[in-house]
Amino acid sequence: MVQQVHEDFIANGAEVITTNSYAVVPFHIGEQRFVVDGKILADLAGRLAKSAVQNSGKSVKIAVHCLHYLAHTALIYFNLSA
Repeated sequence: MVQQVHEDFIANGAEVITTNSYAVVPFHIGEQRFVVDGKILADLAGRLAKSAVQNSGKSVKIAVHCLHYLAHTALIYFNLSA
């Protein structure tokens, strides 16, 4: 479904799509799942976007949405609370 949405946006003229990874954060998926599956889910989001671009045959840019992931990782690294 996510890849199809990417493909629909591209077919309708999108020149940039974003990975669907904004919810790959503990707030949305829970701390335990984030620790176990966070990297896998973020990777999957990127692969789906890349596949949609490849299927289109167009020169579409992919913007990675990882700010929440990076912010959470920084909080852990610096031992800060959110």
